[in-house]
Amino acid sequence: MNEKLLFALLPFLIAIGCGEITSDNQSELKSEYAKRLNDRIRSLDAEKLSIRDSFLQQHKKNAVYTALYVDSIVSDEYLPVVDELGELLLRRTDKTFAIGEDKLEYISQIQGAKNFLLTAGAIEFKGGYIPEFEPLIQRYIQKYQYYGTVYNTLNTEESSLRIENEYTLFMGALYIDSYDKSALNAMAMASNADKVSWYTLENENGLYMHPQFVNEGRFLQYLKEHYPESSYAPKQDYVMTAMELNAAYQENEISADRQYKGKMILLSGKVTNIAKSAFDKPYITLSSGRMLEEVHCEISEDEGAYLSKYEQVKVLGRCNGMFMGSVFLKNCEVVK
Repeated sequence: MNEKLLFALLPFLIAIGCGEITSDNQSELKSEYAKRLNDRIRSLDAEKLSIRDSFLQQHKKNAVYTALYVDSIVSDEYLPVVDELGELLLRRTDKTFAIGEDKLEYISQIQGAKNFLLTAGAIEFKGGYIPEFEPLIQRYIQKYQYYGTVYNTLNTEESSLRIENEYTLFMGALYIDSYDKSALNAMAMASNADKVSWYTLENENGLYMHPQFVNEGRFLQYLKEHYPESSYAPKQDYVMTAMELNAAYQENEISADRQYKGKMILLSGKVTNIAKSAFDKPYITLSSGRMLEEVHCEISEDEGAYLSKYEQVKVLGRCNGMFMGSVFLKNCEVVK
């Protein structure tokens, strides 16, 4: 998936400096997002509030701010900026925020867009982003729905290029309301279509503030817990890789049985073999990363006929424990 271009916050704070100090008024705002934001701002001491207001003034002087928040422009041109803003806010860590490298080239062509995103990230760190973001993301979702693709023209010195920009506005919606059922469904639908970049939670740049929207396993568990009636809510008890399940059993079979045996597991991995057992039952094995320790998954003959070796798959099945050094899942369904 796309790498992220990380910006450490502290050097950026030093580079911007302080400007005129003002305070954004939240008193008349009544949404849950605005109330949470107001509570965060009220908790700031005078020094932190001063820094936040300095960034806010820088933000408001930006041409993109004027276009989006003053003129209320909703257009293909600004869609990648609004999209990236939502992801930046939702997927920041406690130390850094990021602009996607895949969008940076296009965003850099829009006057002020990069600095708009940088100051937005700084404001989020210093008490939370602005309340006007809520109606902004609503306007863009109303026109473009929660995710999709648009084509924008990138003008370079040598030529004009038509760039395909995929967008995931549900991230901005989930920043506003992490229980938004329409946004949760949209994220699940986009994930099924491979339109979401997922990451491990091990990050040298800090702890993710919303890990349930960064890691696929965490997201599916969150969806199951908070929106179980969703048609996209997973049937499984656990989401993990074949390597992770095998490692748990190799480490301690008794403990692993207590946790996983009899449970439904959504397992991902690379197919290493497609065959039939001595009892004529079709199965596949998924690589565990170790010699002679593949995970065996019992599947239907129809599903096995369309799989290929070394293909990355996801299977949903019931863990049957370990036998002769290998972990077994039965009654598996290939889901991806």
